[in-house]
Amino acid sequence: MSRTLVLVAISVAAVSAGGLFAHHPPPPCGLPQFVNDIPADAQAKLKDIWKDWKEGDKCYHEQGLTRDLVETLPTEIRRKISKDALLPPPVRKAPEEVQEQFRKIINDKTIPVEEKHKKMNELAQKVLTGDNLKEYNEFTKHIEDRHKAVADKAATLSPEAKAAYDKIAKLEKEKHDIIASLNEQAQEELFQVFKLKHSKFEKD
Repeated sequence: MSRTLVLVAISVAAVSAGGLFAHHPPPPCGLPQFVNDIPADAQAKLKDIWKDWKEGDKCYHEQGLTRDLVETLPTEIRRKISKDALLPPPVRKAPEEVQEQFRKIINDKTIPVEEKHKKMNELAQKVLTGDNLKEYNEFTKHIEDRHKAVADKAATLSPEAKAAYDKIAKLEKEKHDIIASLNEQAQEELFQVFKLKHSKFEKD
């Protein structure tokens, strides 16, 4: 299993559990773009998960069910849909050679997580054009606005709550760093334990 897949699975789980402290932004609400890349029966289940969600609604529950469904898929399918899981949606519309430049940043273990957004933004300004670039800038502004909203909210916490917030945020970063340092075999072992611990989706 790829490092990206493990990180995505754990990131989505953190968000569905109320992941205020997740370091990767959660996937956007709405029917995932990979819906057409999974088997027909899984497509039907995924569409059923999202059928009642409306634009503007929170979607923690739907994201949690989506994560559980993805974890029931065969490894090859999971690997396929995880390939671009951390690519910003506008980048997925760009030519393959452009997407590959972003993947290199995402998968580069030598780049700290907090630096990846900056490097991807710099790359976007160079290689994206027209509507693609406009959508990318709108996407990143949305992410930045959300991060600012979290930071502003955290600033209003009581001293006790703020101390807890800072400790949990530090633990989340340490968790990410530990996972990123593992080889693929160890990550696969960890994923299987994680999957067993968190999966709630009924298997046929």
